[in-house]
Amino acid sequence: MAQFHDYIPVNDKDFDIWFKNLTQYVNAKTTGQSPEWTHIPASEVTLLTGAYAAWYTAYTPTLKPHTPAETLAKDEARAAAVTDVIRPFVGQWLAQNAVRFGLGVCALRKLRKVMRGVLA
Repeated sequence: MAQFHDYIPVNDKDFDIWFKNLTQYVNAKTTGQSPEWTHIPASEVTLLTGAYAAWYTAYTPTLKPHTPAETLAKDEARAAAVTDVIRPFVGQWLAQNAVRFGLGVCALRKLRKVMRGVLA
């Protein structure tokens, strides 16, 4: 049986790098980097950027000795970002338009690979 590999990293450090790269890449592509992505509304990009800011604000305190409450806040921020923002954003604006962006048939696998290293 084939094993499913999620495009969102499991490890928090990897997730932070990936999410930051995704946010920066989308911001660059929707603000003029050629070829510009004009199909994504600015409000959606703002939502993605805000979700990263909320995640990073909750994640940063856990990089040093921290309380269980800080861990919970980080976990909740991550879950909200993944469920409420990232998956819907990728599904609506990136995965369904994979051919347009040159991501090919396996869009999510290629998206993960691109986001891991392109802007790191």
